[in-house]
This record gives sequence, structure tokens and C-alpha cells, in this order.
Amino acid sequence: MALRIDEHLLRKMWPHGDSRISGLIAGIARSSEAVLKKRKITTPLQLAHIMAQLSWECNAGQEVVENLNYTTPAAMMRAWPRRFPTTASTVPFLRKPRKLANQVYNGRMGNRPGTDDGYDFRGRGGSQTTGREGYARLGAAAGYDLLGNPDLLNDPDLFFDFAVADFIMCGCLPFCAPKPSLPLGDIEGVTFRLNGGKNGLAGRKQWFARWWPVLKSLDAAPSPARPAAALAAISEDQPAGAFPADTPEPAYADEAESQIDEGVLRYGCGHDKPDFKVKALQDLLASKGYAVGAVDGVFSGGTRAAVLAAQADNGLPTTGEVDAATWAEFQDMPDKPISETRENATVKDLAAAGSETVKSGQSVSLLGKIGLALGLGGEAGHSTGALDHAQEALGQVQALRSLTESIGDIAGWATAHWWIFAAAGGFVAYRLGNRVIARRLLEHRNATNMNR
Repeated sequence: MALRIDEHLLRKMWPHGDSRISGLIAGIARSSEAVLKKRKITTPLQLAHIMAQLSWECNAGQEVVENLNYTTPAAMMRAWPRRFPTTASTVPFLRKPRKLANQVYNGRMGNRPGTDDGYDFRGRGGSQTTGREGYARLGAAAGYDLLGNPDLLNDPDLFFDFAVADFIMCGCLPFCAPKPSLPLGDIEGVTFRLNGGKNGLAGRKQWFARWWPVLKSLDAAPSPARPAAALAAISEDQPAGAFPADTPEPAYADEAESQIDEGVLRYGCGHDKPDFKVKALQDLLASKGYAVGAVDGVFSGGTRAAVLAAQADNGLPTTGEVDAATWAEFQDMPDKPISETRENATVKDLAAAGSETVKSGQSVSLLGKIGLALGLGGEAGHSTGALDHAQEALGQVQALRSLTESIGDIAGWATAHWWIFAAAGGFVAYRLGNRVIARRLLEHRNATNMNR
């Protein structure tokens, strides 16, 4: 028989699970058997790992949407010390969650600058999916349009399916399998795959220690008599996230150490086979604003350069390697600081430094000006009046088909009105060149694609 989550058990484990999403507990219980069957979750051990991670990520159903409604400057400054270094800098964003989300999240994680992506794709769901890219990946894996409807993540009947799909998509399942040295699976490996680091590892272990004793006896779908016996193992007044009084922490908690503790991540790691710990490091550095190149689990020169820069910015020994102590420091470090020189850089500065992108953009823009000058017979093509004329010219080109009735008429009209095409083409080239230049300047200030 297939596994499922018993509603009485879940209400015991998540006593406030319906406080944010009405009907969440019933929705998870109602959908669990079909979800676990569809996602090929077949053992109580796999289910225990899933529920431990899910319980931690959404705080047992109490944190299903990221709260960005900051009411005090101090809290905002602690959360984003580089973005909000002073009390005055926080004022425009206090009690304005949409504005704050777009300020701190846009331009990364796939969120587009100048949009509401930061707010629309803030943390949601059982695994706190964040960012446009994260929503797109999970939506594709689960078979739903999350970009078009991000609130689907918190639909009571889909909540569990999204969480399990994310768990599998992140590659967590192989770490749930028992091994001689880790008979209950590798919870640290699961955490790395799902979270990209060790964030909340102690709490995740505690949740596993709560879920495993009550799930391991279920074997398959629980009979009506089994939940009561299983629930007896949980103290009536036990707070969420803590150990039951008579439940020891899993044996591996003290015995097993992750590979990042046993060794050091350094240049060359992952070259033979991509290493998920290296990828977690790359994800972490990239989220802090350090360019690592490809996020592929291979510790290459780009990753080493990012490690060195992060170590230097945070007063750590510049070894270019990451041991357990360095990893812990990286977890808590602020976003990459922007130097005054880079923050105040101009297009002239980039051109003088030899930026090929800027030079190409300037060349395209210059060709556009020449086209405008030829077409309009006036100034160099960058005045407001000339650009207005160019837009009018584009309108005439679009109306061309309604003004002519044959190919011969079109050819004759085009020959007589060549200046319209020159002006329209020049206008398009001018705008394109300037957009390329503006994009390159923004990337430079954000320290991305610095070699362009």
C-alpha cells in the first residue's frame, strides 16, 4: 500500500498549520497519497526526510509567504546591511513590502529590473521557493504555470506536491537512502541540496527526530489504530521544532560529518564529476554578488577568484580555499560591497578601460546617428525633434501596405522615399546602441561580466 500523511498526525505535528493557509492540513493529508505515488516516494525514511525539511522551511505551515513588511529601520538594516547602511536609507521602504522586495531582489535570481518580479516571486510555499528562475524551474518540474500564477504554491491541495517536487528536483532523494555509516540517510546532504548550505541544520535534525519515530512504524498507509500509538510518542505540550522528551537525536547527528567538514573545497574539486557542495558554494557566492562564472559544481578559476574576493572583503585569510570555518563565515557575510570607483563609473571610464561591449554599442549608436542625419538632412540625429521625426517615419513605413496596391508601386514608393528607411533604421540603431551601453554600465556597477 502507498504511503500517506495522516491528518490527525499532521495536526499534532503542525498545531498551527492552518493559521496562514485555511485548510492546509486537510489539503496536505488529502493529496499526500496521490503525490507520494506520483513522485515515487516509497519508504517511510524518504517521507521522514521530506517532512523534516518541509517542517523547517515553512515553520510547520506558519511561514508560507516571506514577510517583507518591515516596521523598524533596525530590522531592515540587520537584514540588508549593505543596501541599507543608515536609518534614512530605510525610510522609503518601511511598511512597503512590494517596494522593498523589488529593491532588494530585482536584478538577481532571474528577477527583471524595473518590474514587480522581486515581490511577485518572493519566498513562498513549503520549500520557500524564491526568484523568477526558481518559480520557473519548479513550475516546469511540477507541471504548473507558476510564472503566470505564483500563488498556486500556496494552494492547499497543491502545496505538498510542489514541496515534494522541489525536494526531488534539487536532487535530495539519493541522500535519503541508508548507508552503512549513515543508516538513517544523510540529512546534511539533503540540506545542502535543498538549501544550498547548512542553514538551520540543527533545527532540521530536530524535526527529523520528531518525524522518524512516528513514521517508521507506519510502513505503508496507516490503519486507524496506528496513528494513536504513533502520536503517543509526542508530548502534548511539546513546542514545534523541539525534540520529544523521550526521543533521542538520530545516531548520525554526532557520528556523521559532511564532506565539507572532513576536507576543503579548493581549485580542482568537481572537475572529474560535478560536486554538489561546490555548486552550493557557487550559489551562495553568486547570491552575495560575487561573479563565479558558471554555477556547475566545478571549482574553476572563476570560483577561486570569487572566493578570494569574498575572503578579502570580509577580513578572512585569502587562501582561495573553503574549509568549514570559512563556509560558516560566508553564510553570514553581507552582500559584496560596491567600491566607490565602480559605483560612480561612467561610460567614458569603461570605454577608456577597453570595454568591447561599450565600443560596439557606441559604434551602433554612431551608425544610427548617421542614418538619422542622412534621412532627415538635419542635425546628427540625436535631438528630440529628430527622434520624433524618426518615430513618425516608422509609422509611415508601417502604413506602407495600405498606401500601395502592387509590388511595383511599393518599389517606386520606396525609391522615392528612401529617406524614411534611412531615418527609421538610424533611429532603431541609435536606441539599440544606447541600450547596450546602459546594460554594460549596470553590469559593471554590479560586478558582473567584468571582462566585457
